[in-house]
Amino acid sequence: SRPFTVLAAEQSGMNYGFLVEDAKKNQYLLMFDPQGHLEMNTGAEVAASRFYYAIGYNVPQYEVISFKPEQIKVGANAITCDNTGFVKKLTQKIMGEYLVTLPQTSNGFYRASASKVLRGKELGNFSFGSRRKKDSRDLINHRDRREIRGLGVFSAWLNNSDLRESNALDMKTIENGQAVLKHYLTNFTNSLGASTGEEKPPMFGFEYVIDYGEAFKSFLALGFREKPWQKQWREEGEKQHSLTAVGYFSNKHFDPAKYKVQLPYEAFRMVTNADGFWAAKIIMNFSDEDIRAMVKAGQYSDPEASSYIAKTLIERRDMIGKYWFSKACPLDQFIVAGGKLSFKDLAVEHGFAPKEGTLYHVEVVSADEKSKKIANLITPESSINIQPTWISGNDKIKLILRVQRSSVKGLSPAVTVLLNASGLQGIRHED
Repeated sequence: SRPFTVLAAEQSGMNYGFLVEDAKKNQYLLMFDPQGHLEMNTGAEVAASRFYYAIGYNVPQYEVISFKPEQIKVGANAITCDNTGFVKKLTQKIMGEYLVTLPQTSNGFYRASASKVLRGKELGNFSFGSRRKKDSRDLINHRDRREIRGLGVFSAWLNNSDLRESNALDMKTIENGQAVLKHYLTNFTNSLGASTGEEKPPMFGFEYVIDYGEAFKSFLALGFREKPWQKQWREEGEKQHSLTAVGYFSNKHFDPAKYKVQLPYEAFRMVTNADGFWAAKIIMNFSDEDIRAMVKAGQYSDPEASSYIAKTLIERRDMIGKYWFSKACPLDQFIVAGGKLSFKDLAVEHGFAPKEGTLYHVEVVSADEKSKKIANLITPESSINIQPTWISGNDKIKLILRVQRSSVKGLSPAVTVLLNASGLQGIRHED
């Protein structure tokens, strides 16, 4: 409600970012929408940040803010870096020139996404490939971490084509008197249908910025090959969505297995079936109402815009869930009680596969080096009676479960459940 002070401004083409400080001395980075697309980038950034945070990643605080020109003032030591590449003093006159180029609402307000500046010491970008060797707790190469490989699946859902290491930040903070290294995802302005300074180009999500594989396919076809994104663009009349706040966000020809962010990170190409199943489980936990609530945070003034974005995310959620559940053994929520091992078939739970005709193949073996076969059974039920004789004489046993569908040839990959007399000891999905 009080004026805030601009500490620095940066110009990139016709796009501006302001570092500001409020009356409580909190600092925020303000980013704006391009002309002709009010609410597109700001709404996408704030909504996407909510999804990543709900999934479990660290993100800065993002909010949509609106302000009048008189609510912003230039600090005494403020600087700017414009298109010349030189740093110079930011004056109220230059600030006025910047503001003139920004879109305004019908009642004369400026709208921005405000990202709260993180507290602590910045340690640079987070690598999607290798570990941080100076961090004694960072023992596994990041490309081998499921939460990194799974980022590709989450970004396919949110259409965040600009997921890159420069948008991942490491911060050293103090928590409970201890130094803690925290990894953050930042900058979501290229999510949903938005891109920097424009609607998302049709090729984003389908190709890398420089995609040698796609270029070679086109070369072999002598230029006559119609790419999936070109077909989608043609079928949609070579037009973006009629609502400028939406940008370009469509599920036509969307393939969960082939989505590409702009840069070809190895971690995202290494996604296994178990990784995809893990990520899809999380995505499917978002109800329709959850998704609408996240999109609502983008504060779209036209209900049709928020409705379309939510509808597209709901459809894409189901497409991702159906695909990855079909590539793995979609059994989960294992419980041992009353002498039974019970579980849920997530493909059946979400309506991706019929209960009728589904059979569960179970192989029981000892969990020692010999892996002695104890029993085999097939059941249509989502529970298994644990025979006392299976565990008697064995410290642990493994139940290896596979799913058979009437409409699919062969069995699914396996999920191994480790049991002993005390109950459930571990679960591992086959990659």
